[in-house]
Amino acid sequence: MYNWQSIKNVYDNYATKEIISNSLERGITAWTDPYFYNWNFTPIEEKMWGYLRTFGPPMYPQYPVAHCFIDFANPLVKVGIEADGKDWHDRDKDRARDKKLASIGWTIYRLKGSTIFVAGRDYDEDIEEYQFDPILETLQTIREKHFEGL
Repeated sequence: MYNWQSIKNVYDNYATKEIISNSLERGITAWTDPYFYNWNFTPIEEKMWGYLRTFGPPMYPQYPVAHCFIDFANPLVKVGIEADGKDWHDRDKDRARDKKLASIGWTIYRLKGSTIFVAGRDYDEDIEEYQFDPILETLQTIREKHFEGL
C-alpha cells in the first residue's frame, strides 16, 4: 500500500513541476520520466503500465488527487485510468469516488483487471498487429478526447 503523504510530497515537490515544464517545452504529449519513485505495482497495474509506456498517452502512476490515488493519471488534462482488480474495488465506492473526481474536472476510465490480462493475447505475428484489444481502444479514445489538438 502506498503512503499518501509520501507520494503527494514527491508529486508536489518534483514530479508535477517536471510534468508541467516538460509539457510547456516539448508539448503535452511528451513524457516526463516517471521513475522518480519505487513503484510497487500490482500485476494488473504492471501490465497496464506496459501498455501506457508502449502506446501512450503520457500518464503517471498513483497520482494523488482529492485524498485518493488514481492508478494512472495525467494532471494537465485531468484524465485517469483505474485498473480494477476484483479484490480491490467496490462498485459503489468507485462510483462515489469517480463522481467526486468529476466534480473537480477529472475524467476517469475504468478497465477490469480481467480485460487487462486478456488484452493483447490475440496478437498475430503474421500481420504484426493486434486483432482486438480493448485497452488500445481505450487509449485511443483518451488520446482523441483529451490530447488531440494540444
